[in-house]
Amino acid sequence: IQINLCIMIFFFFNDTATTEIYTEQIVGSVRCVQETGVLRYSDFCDMISPKTPEYSDILSNRTPLFTASNEDQEPTLSPETEKNLMKVLRLVLNAEVEGEYLRQRLSKRRLFSVHEAFRAIDRNEKGFITSEQFRKLLEDYGIFTSTKDIQHLMQRFDKDKDGRVSYAEFTQEMTPKTTKI
Repeated sequence: IQINLCIMIFFFFNDTATTEIYTEQIVGSVRCVQETGVLRYSDFCDMISPKTPEYSDILSNRTPLFTASNEDQEPTLSPETEKNLMKVLRLVLNAEVEGEYLRQRLSKRRLFSVHEAFRAIDRNEKGFITSEQFRKLLEDYGIFTSTKDIQHLMQRFDKDKDGRVSYAEFTQEMTPKTTKI
C-alpha cells in the first residue's frame, strides 16, 4: 500500500503552501519518500505507531471498528476516529517541521559546529554517544528526563539500532533536510 504524500497532507490542511512545506519536510525525513515521492504504508505506520510496548500492545490487540454499508465498499473510519487520527498526524507533522526549523537555525549560526557538538556530548571520546551521555547533557542544562524520553531520543538518532549514536548518525539527524521552512 502506498499513499500519495501531497494528497494526504493537502487533505489534512486544505492549504497549498502548507502542503508544500510539510511535503518537503517529510520527503527529507523519510527515506522511501526521498526515493519515490510516495509514503509506504509501513513507514506511515511507523510514524504514528506508539513507541512504548504498553500502548503498542493495546493497539495491536484491538479489534478495528470499521463501518461499511455493504461488502463492496471500502471500510471507513468513524468520525471520532478520523478526527483523532487527524490530530495525531498534525502533531507528528508539526513536530517534524519544528525540528527542521531548529536544525536550520543551528546550521546558520556561525559559532555552531555539528562536529564540536558531537565532541561535547561524547565526553569520553569513544566516537559515539550513549543514552547516558544524552541524559547527562540534558541534566547539565536543567532538563531532567525519564528513561522513556531518553529511549525515544536514542530511537531518533540511532539509525542502525546498535545502542549508540555514531558521528554519521548524529550528523544525519542534525543536518537540515530542506532549504526552506
